[in-house]
Amino acid sequence: MSSRTTPSPRVLFPGGAPWGAAQLFLAGFAAGQRPGSAFGLASLTSLATSQGAGALGNLPALTDGFSAAFLTAAGIAATGALATLALMRGKPHPTDAPAASVPAQGETESRQKAAN
Repeated sequence: MSSRTTPSPRVLFPGGAPWGAAQLFLAGFAAGQRPGSAFGLASLTSLATSQGAGALGNLPALTDGFSAAFLTAAGIAATGALATLALMRGKPHPTDAPAASVPAQGETESRQKAAN
């Protein structure tokens, strides 16, 4: 079982969406995680091997290969974090919108009396 969590439909569709659309999106989201993870692991393993991790008897070369893979993974993660911050900056969340002012019950009665 995967340790990743799947986002809640209420988070993804705060304004409400048909449940079928939410289920379809979540199924695609979950199915897309596995090939993406496999591709990333294969790419980083190839990088580590090409940088010396394939030399099992040579400890410094082994360390250099894994260091290159970990630094590359850290760079990808940092790029993703910066892209997320850049794309989310300045856009208000739908639930952050100011609520429409609803007059209190006594206020509406006094306005009606004043209008008459």
